[in-house]
Amino acid sequence: MTVAGGAPLPDWAQFMLDLGRHSGLEYLQFPGHKVWKLVTAPHRGMASAMFALGFMEATVGLVVNDVLNTDLTKLKQGDRITWRHQNNQVECGIFKRYSADSKTGEPILHYQPLREALRGDKGFAGNSKRKPYTSSRRLKDAQAWQLSPYDGEDFSLPRPMSNNIEFFKSFYPTSHFELLCNTKYSICMVGRPALWEDLRSHEISISGENPAGDVSHYLTKYFSADRDVLELFNARCCVYDGSNSYPKLKNFIHAQQNLILLDRWETGSVSSVNAFVADYQHAGVNIVNSPKSLNMPSTLEYAEWRDA
Repeated sequence: MTVAGGAPLPDWAQFMLDLGRHSGLEYLQFPGHKVWKLVTAPHRGMASAMFALGFMEATVGLVVNDVLNTDLTKLKQGDRITWRHQNNQVECGIFKRYSADSKTGEPILHYQPLREALRGDKGFAGNSKRKPYTSSRRLKDAQAWQLSPYDGEDFSLPRPMSNNIEFFKSFYPTSHFELLCNTKYSICMVGRPALWEDLRSHEISISGENPAGDVSHYLTKYFSADRDVLELFNARCCVYDGSNSYPKLKNFIHAQQNLILLDRWETGSVSSVNAFVADYQHAGVNIVNSPKSLNMPSTLEYAEWRDA
């Protein structure tokens, strides 16, 4: 990864990218271990995005595995599903029901293409007589099309694969199609709205390609620190960006790998750091002040601990 002009990443950006990769590998090697990492920086712009990209790169194989092992017989009515056509376009739809072929007994999957579902009862192109239709496909053919559940944000229209193919191809050359057919969350990002936009920044380049399009809608979930969350949300990794994010939402997001990123010069950040350290030291938790196998820039401060 380089900056857009081809120059190497700044030290802080390379560190955050590598910390994300390290956290992803740690997730793979030590399942079930809940780890917290706290980083303070003179300015936290783009830092969360670099960490998130590193984590995605290291764990993307898990997402592909989820796609390849999807059990289509366990879909429930209303599940959102995606699949790849032979022309390499991704289509989205709403699962309706199963049935059996009257002659062969083969299971048949019925779904409503997303374009049809969005029309609701309004008809098509102003024609009130035209109602949304339901399509069907033999289950074995649906599996051949790499159908998988859609677990992402609400979407308005199917996204053409061409918009994001190079981004995912740079991460996973052999199975980027399977990856594009799935949007299961890897990372939850909490904080300022710009976190999502940072993931699509034109300031960075991966294998010569910019992570363009709606990549943030594929593998990440965003929460504003001001948002009221009423139920527990699960992700592989959570990034708390800013001093208000962790205190407000720490009890509503469950993740094995957690990053708290703070701006060192914000008054709220200073008090937050002191509170975090005091809480865990009081509980007898061992806090590590430098990451293993990574060179940390002098402009950053670091703390790491594990929940018992």
